[in-house]
Amino acid sequence: MPSTDKTTFTITTKVPTSFSIRIRKPHWAQNVQVSINGTLKKVLADKEGYIVLNKKWVNNDKIEFISPLHFYTELMPDNVNRKAVFYGPVLLAGVLGDKEPDPLDVPVFVTGETDAGKWIQPVPNQTLVFQTSSTVTAKPVQLIPFNTTANEHYTVYWDVFTPQQWTVQKKIYEAEKMKQQELEARTVDNIRIGEMQPERDHELVGEKTTTGDEHNRKWRMAADSGYFSFTMKVDPSANNTLVCTYWGMDNRGRIFDIYINDIKIATEDLNKYKSSKFYEITYPISLDLTKYKLTAKIKFVPKAQNSAGPLYDAKIVKGDVSGLIKSN
Repeated sequence: MPSTDKTTFTITTKVPTSFSIRIRKPHWAQNVQVSINGTLKKVLADKEGYIVLNKKWVNNDKIEFISPLHFYTELMPDNVNRKAVFYGPVLLAGVLGDKEPDPLDVPVFVTGETDAGKWIQPVPNQTLVFQTSSTVTAKPVQLIPFNTTANEHYTVYWDVFTPQQWTVQKKIYEAEKMKQQELEARTVDNIRIGEMQPERDHELVGEKTTTGDEHNRKWRMAADSGYFSFTMKVDPSANNTLVCTYWGMDNRGRIFDIYINDIKIATEDLNKYKSSKFYEITYPISLDLTKYKLTAKIKFVPKAQNSAGPLYDAKIVKGDVSGLIKSN
């Protein structure tokens, strides 16, 4: 297991010996079977979830534990329509390719079936490789064990809608997509934080900074008494907006100032963003700071005993984008 639904235990003992063997019954398991030397035994888990086998064991006694593998889902605690899919003990990840997809392009399940076994099919002649049904996703998506993912982009959380719910949700997705396309059309510059060449291209410098990779994205932060700054293109004839992406978490010590051309435009307190998700926060830039200029220096400076960031993404967008971005 998990390559098959059967696990075999073999007893090695010099003399016959009486003792108990306890086999954990998985919480997802149904119709578990246990046989000893080929004889099926009646099994019942105790209050702690163990199947207890007690006998005088002799050398080469064999226990076969069979737990039929099946598909099932686990709900997100804050969204009953968002689910992770398991096959027995295995969390499955949907492979999305080498290029990071836009969140709105991540496939969704549209089905009236509550049985996850109706959503997914095994790929013939491959172990623990599956594919979504064409009746559930717009196009087939391959699923593999989460612990076998490597450099590809993937998702383990799926939005699941009934056909009726999808009729409504699809319109919401399409409206968000239009907003995103407008945001992209108005983007003057974007820096991929934590990537060497993009940071060089934007003249990033700093002190006491660290980088990392979480939630499939890279980040950079500056520790107490440090800073980091970079140069970005701006539109000299219009109001610009700085859009920064952060990850929410229940934490402290993440208060910092943001400067444009050495003028402070905001003090940010990331501690107020509690949910485990990305937040896009907007900072309007006065035209006086960018008028007649083609670039601007953006600088992040932590307050005392705080850090600046982690920052996952930054872009300069022309005009007011408050109607295009939901900050929380």
